[in-house]
Amino acid sequence: MLARLFPWKVSTALTAGVALAALLFEETYNHTLLPGDIPVTYVKAIYAVLNMVAFQITYADMPDSPALDIYFVIVPLIGIPLLLAFGLNILNILRVFFVRAERGQAWQEALAATVERPIVVCGLGRVGYRVANQLLDMGQPVIGIDTAMSPLVTILIERGMPCILGDVHDKEVLRRAGVPRAQAVLACTNQDLVNIEAVFHVRELNPQARIVVRLFEDSIADEIQETFNVKAVISRSAVAAAAFAHAAIGMEVLETFDLKARTYFLAKLALGATSPLAGMALGAMADMYDVTVVCLEREGEIFIEPENNLVLRAGDTLFVFAAMERVGELARQRQSSSTSGPIFVCGLQHTGYRVVNTLLGLHQPVVALDFAPDVLAEQLRERGVPVVYGDFRQHAILEQAGLRTAGALIACSEDDMVNFETMLRARELVPTLRVVMRIFEESLGEQLQRAFHIDAVYSTSAIAAPLFVAEALNVYVVQPVTISSAQFGVSQSLAHLTVTANSRLHHAAIADLTREANMTVLLHIREDTVYIPPDLAQILAPGDEIVVLASEEKLRGLEIG
Repeated sequence: MLARLFPWKVSTALTAGVALAALLFEETYNHTLLPGDIPVTYVKAIYAVLNMVAFQITYADMPDSPALDIYFVIVPLIGIPLLLAFGLNILNILRVFFVRAERGQAWQEALAATVERPIVVCGLGRVGYRVANQLLDMGQPVIGIDTAMSPLVTILIERGMPCILGDVHDKEVLRRAGVPRAQAVLACTNQDLVNIEAVFHVRELNPQARIVVRLFEDSIADEIQETFNVKAVISRSAVAAAAFAHAAIGMEVLETFDLKARTYFLAKLALGATSPLAGMALGAMADMYDVTVVCLEREGEIFIEPENNLVLRAGDTLFVFAAMERVGELARQRQSSSTSGPIFVCGLQHTGYRVVNTLLGLHQPVVALDFAPDVLAEQLRERGVPVVYGDFRQHAILEQAGLRTAGALIACSEDDMVNFETMLRARELVPTLRVVMRIFEESLGEQLQRAFHIDAVYSTSAIAAPLFVAEALNVYVVQPVTISSAQFGVSQSLAHLTVTANSRLHHAAIADLTREANMTVLLHIREDTVYIPPDLAQILAPGDEIVVLASEEKLRGLEIG
């Protein structure tokens, strides 16, 4: 850092100036000597020049020669500004090193220059912040870019991550952030056009970097991916929408998982009093809906990897892993459809718009609410979705929309406080209403969920961030999954593993792996055929893939590269 912050240009100019002035002074001085006078050496000439800058030499100290007069004018005139510039730079370096609050962009750029093969995160809003945090937690070299300082940027800087301020579509800003030597670049601002322009420049600066782009518009995703050799195009709202929609119909999504162009859910399903699943054997249900049952909770008792002959009852809670479309079918069986009403979606920005479309795909009746008409809301109206405009935090608007007939309400506007107020007003009208709420801060969301008995609380950025991380690292990585500390006692993680000839998984039976503590095999892939639930009798071979729910210690023990 000292080497990069040191004022090399000023130092070079000052040194060259002193050296040249001393050489000329030596020649001039010795040329004016009378017979018997002692000539000046080059070292003494340097000393004389430095003293001239400090006004420490007077005419009385010099030979009486007009040829030397010019040095008393030129040397201080040039030397003093250079010396002052050098001194100020040194003082600034000392201040930056010892006063943390004084560290500005010069420090951040110097710090960024020390990072080898970084992952550059363009846009440090909610998604970029979470992605950067997860990468830092994993010990990855990360550099961030954002347009201005913000509380989120400050937190990342305090963690030691270099943050460059500037436009992410500015080529020079990208260069200062280390894009030319980056292993991966994530363009995840909330503006599609800015992300696309950033991709243009990134590909010019670094043809080999893995690029991950956040886009809302699905219609251009394929063209962007093909044209710029983009590793992945991710829509935060599309990823999150599935979780909101399924939570509204009774399936709480604990984690999303993308694999081979399909989305899988680890989800929680509580069987209602009228559920058609009640009375069905668990194994038959798993085969019918292609799900792996991780555990079952019944009257406070936990059954981890329950037996297939166990008969389901109303009131049971299942934790299952399945493809998204199969989860939707299963969620609709939580209780008789005759008791359900339309699902109210409040807030029709990107996430709300996607949630409505997902619910329509699940054949659910929807009522949409927003403050005022806009393009996305009108598109939904054209599809036949009832759209009510007004302040949906008010009882009158909710009454007008018919909330008392609702089966559930999803509050997913961009404003956390608006979502919280909407939830309160809706529960005042219908105390038993199922509510799903969007909030950025996960820890606060968990507290609010417990305090106000909210059915599900999600952070859209927290749902999307693991996908960006996985694509950036070219592996699948997710945050630890919390199902219940009473069940597992340790943190569990989802992981996608490929069997190699030298791994512990080679020749392992799926039944044996599943019987191990802190590990459940959720899915098995062989020659592009997906088995959910996996066949416990299968013996794993090189090239096979599995998805497991396991503790970090167990994953490390598998020695998978």
